[in-house]
Amino acid sequence: MGQVIPGSIDMAQFAQAQRLVKLQNQVNSGASWFFWIAGMSVLNSVIHATGSKMTFVVSLGATQFIDGFGLAAARDLGSGAGLVLQVIAFALTLCVAGIFLAFGVMGRKRTRWVIIVGMLLYALDALLLLAFGDFAGALFHGLALFGLFRGLQAINALTQLEKAG
Repeated sequence: MGQVIPGSIDMAQFAQAQRLVKLQNQVNSGASWFFWIAGMSVLNSVIHATGSKMTFVVSLGATQFIDGFGLAAARDLGSGAGLVLQVIAFALTLCVAGIFLAFGVMGRKRTRWVIIVGMLLYALDALLLLAFGDFAGALFHGLALFGLFRGLQAINALTQLEKAG
């Protein structure tokens, strides 16, 4: 590092600090996709339960499938058992969303394997959307996967910088 004069800033250290902050922000941004996925999945379930056909493309196809199954079963079984099935379906949605929330929290802590597992699950979810013909949702999944991948790259870069000292 360069010579430090009292009252001055070592520019090499300053540049290194800026790079670290930028990479940590990129990690947080990448992991934030998991929060959006979880939140929008729950919101979609609430909207679906009201009978609306509107959905958000960032959410999980798996939770939409669970919701659809719960509503269809509820129609077939009637009010009592149907309501129980809808509550169970919503509880399952909350569990799945909770997993993605945990992915976001652990991803921000730079737990690499969590981001990889989350990306794999979200890619499988994109295939589910494709199977049901939701091309817009699958395309948006691709965008989210790219954001998650950029976060993973930032984790790798931060790890290398820290090893280098």
